[in-house]
Amino acid sequence: MKEAREGCATLEDVDQSTFSRFAQYIYTGDYDPAHPEMSPENSPTIIPDSTSNDGESCPVDIDEQHPVTLDEGMIDSSIRLDDWDYWGRDKPKQNKACQCKKLKEKPETKPLRPKKSIMWDRFKDRNSTAFTSTFQPHPNSKAREKYTEVFLCHARLYDFADNYDIQPLRQLSLHKLHRTLVEFTLYSERTGDVVELVRYSYSNTAETVSQCDDLRTLVIRYVACVVEDLAKDSEFRSLLREASSISEDLIMHLLERLD
Repeated sequence: MKEAREGCATLEDVDQSTFSRFAQYIYTGDYDPAHPEMSPENSPTIIPDSTSNDGESCPVDIDEQHPVTLDEGMIDSSIRLDDWDYWGRDKPKQNKACQCKKLKEKPETKPLRPKKSIMWDRFKDRNSTAFTSTFQPHPNSKAREKYTEVFLCHARLYDFADNYDIQPLRQLSLHKLHRTLVEFTLYSERTGDVVELVRYSYSNTAETVSQCDDLRTLVIRYVACVVEDLAKDSEFRSLLREASSISEDLIMHLLERLD
């Protein structure tokens, strides 16, 4: 063979970072994922409502990720909304027998869980016992943390392992991507990271009639869990129009959320 004569082999369509992780896997049985990138921080929003001592307007920083909420101590829990209907006059007392009758007529029933929550729980529990790996992905805590490369490093390694039939690495990269998606907080600024993962997964895996590719299945199932947030992204909507296979797979998974 040519590789035996020249003492080297050429791997087509493999980027340097993916091959480095493959080499790390050969020697250690594991690999380190990419780190999230930090996007430039947005400038603070200025509102002229607050004034300083000299009467001039003062800029106020608004943190959209931490909206202002009322403390529990600021609200008098003894006041009920319907008490205001009797402001200035005595509220009529209700007969205890009537209260007992109402309780009997309306027994407490346990509310049904939304099917979206059920689907998310099933996604989180996917192959939870298949790996004894202690891999714990870095959870994002800020919208500035860009996760495109974090997602794609696992997807590219899965694609590499699938092409060269390295099943243990194939399963490991799929497992790590799954854990990363579970821990990922989908800020509105970060929907594009998921869109790029969907685009790569469907562009670099084979489309078969009998069985859907494992990477496609994992990614589209995650999309079905968070489709309300992704639908606001124009790039995601464009991707659905471009690739009918994505739309078809998404619809089939969304059927599980219908009553």
